[in-house]
Amino acid sequence: MWDAFLDAWAIAAGAVPAPPQPSEELQRAVSILLGLEETSQMTRLDGVQMTRLRAVGGDRWAGLRAMPTGREERDALFRVIFGARKRVEGELRLPSGELPRSRTTPPNAPASLPAATARQLIAWARGRTIETEVLGGPLAGEDLATWDPVALAGLDAELATMPLDLRLVFRGHAPVLHVPAGRDTPWVVATCRTPRSQCETECPLFGRSVCAKYQVGIGWIH
Repeated sequence: MWDAFLDAWAIAAGAVPAPPQPSEELQRAVSILLGLEETSQMTRLDGVQMTRLRAVGGDRWAGLRAMPTGREERDALFRVIFGARKRVEGELRLPSGELPRSRTTPPNAPASLPAATARQLIAWARGRTIETEVLGGPLAGEDLATWDPVALAGLDAELATMPLDLRLVFRGHAPVLHVPAGRDTPWVVATCRTPRSQCETECPLFGRSVCAKYQVGIGWIH
């Protein structure tokens, strides 16, 4: 759920718009944030943040039902939720308190490790029904976006130490992205290896020219 909460907080902050076809995981994460709005366990979302999250199609009552009842399970989920909030707040350089905070988790509570960079990009592609293909290495030829997320999570430690070249296929465009090892945000560190002569002026995958900066930026499929 780490990836989904990163997306949910980024949408709430207005960094990216709600995708036209959100994944079930993203809708669940948004539902949980909207559900927390109904409790005293989180500071309030403002009206604009609430509107942005509702555009994803979340349901606050479903979010409340999805909250674990056990203390340990709830605390673990809160570390993921507010660890993701802290990551987004830091990357977007938002003022402290711009996004809601937990009322029950200490500010210095350790957050769960983010997913491997490659797994974050694969989750992004899977949520947008984009075909992926690993080029080279032990996973050559695999479309990791079709793998069961639980099985893919089992490879997280390996993916975090393995740079990958991934071909993403969408609307006839097939950029090859180099994803370095690590747990960084993909759109910060991934680079496009497609020759400039093969690129379109505006990449249909990211809605902007990838080659202009030769680096992948945040972009939702329209």
